[in-house]
Amino acid sequence: MYSTFSSDGLNTTYKKQNLSLDRFKYFYAAAYKPDSTYDLQVRTLKGDTQNITVNHIGSKFDTLKLQVVHDKSIIFKNSKAKFKIDTVCKNLAILDIDNFAGKKWRRVIRKSFKYLKKHPEITNLAIDVRDNGGGKVGKGTYLLTYLLPKPFSFPFGRTPNLLPLNPKIKIGFASRLTIFSFGIYPISWVKKGRWTHYFLALPRYRNHYNGNVYVITNGRSFSMSGVTASYLKFKAGAKTIGEETGGTQTGSNAMISGKVILPNTGSIVQIPLYHLTHAIKVPDTKRGIMPDYPVSYSVFDKIMNKDKEVEKLREICK
Repeated sequence: MYSTFSSDGLNTTYKKQNLSLDRFKYFYAAAYKPDSTYDLQVRTLKGDTQNITVNHIGSKFDTLKLQVVHDKSIIFKNSKAKFKIDTVCKNLAILDIDNFAGKKWRRVIRKSFKYLKKHPEITNLAIDVRDNGGGKVGKGTYLLTYLLPKPFSFPFGRTPNLLPLNPKIKIGFASRLTIFSFGIYPISWVKKGRWTHYFLALPRYRNHYNGNVYVITNGRSFSMSGVTASYLKFKAGAKTIGEETGGTQTGSNAMISGKVILPNTGSIVQIPLYHLTHAIKVPDTKRGIMPDYPVSYSVFDKIMNKDKEVEKLREICK
């Protein structure tokens, strides 16, 4: 399964995280012929084992049931982001971003930094982008304007060719229109053989946060969340906690992708059309952003619903 799952550069955490969760059933079905029953050995937290047999069910049924946590400490939230003060370390705020998308997303960010400005005793802020596959560049930029001390840019581009016009590549109408608008975007030029466009942004000095910043990452931190982690680490001196990100520290495929449906098998191949290059001065190791404080989980940690990254934060912020 690992051999058929793509990843950025030499990264392996992206494969591990995705195959451990929602993608496993699809890749297992592709790699092995499904059986009518499966023999499992179940081990309890006390170490007792029991052999059981379970029936095969279709992939449309998802048996993965994650524990729902009703956190009463949340102050602001929308469907993709929430802001809270840690219940143990009162000088620690956590901005948990599942995706850079959703209605009233900017309002949550704006109100969160306004709250931090009114509470200078909160000297530590953690940006949690675990399991965040990306989202809108504009919203990621909006977050960074509250945290980066200097003006910054997002360079992205592609090799000049007619690939986006190929009818075999399935792209939505809005995406094709976006590609055309990039073609007439004024801040663009050819750099290292790539037609590169630049988004520029300035720091938001009102309600700007100047305390200690931490970024919580894992293998599913990709695209815009990878940008956020990279820019905060290398442009704002933030410390990273958790696991190597899925996207490399110097850039990743992003913005727009097309799909090709193979004629014989019907398999879908995703074709990235743009590459996002991080405007940071670090060597390209072809690896993700490596954590300053690495955290790993055992199966039992997962069963006990531990949050070891937050536990590490509490040690640091005492």
